[in-house]
Amino acid sequence: MAHAASLTFELIDRLAAWRIAPIVVAHMGRVAIGDTIGERLNAGLVCASALPPAE
Repeated sequence: MAHAASLTFELIDRLAAWRIAPIVVAHMGRVAIGDTIGERLNAGLVCASALPPAE
């Protein structure tokens, strides 16, 4: 999570021509949550990342 904000801003700059939907951060979520979120937002693409729990 330490780099999530900087990664998000970098992606937004690089994908300026794309329409970026609301960004969802699901604490303790699973990658499969992207299916539900994508369906509800009518998204054509969902990018999900699963990170190990912080110590």
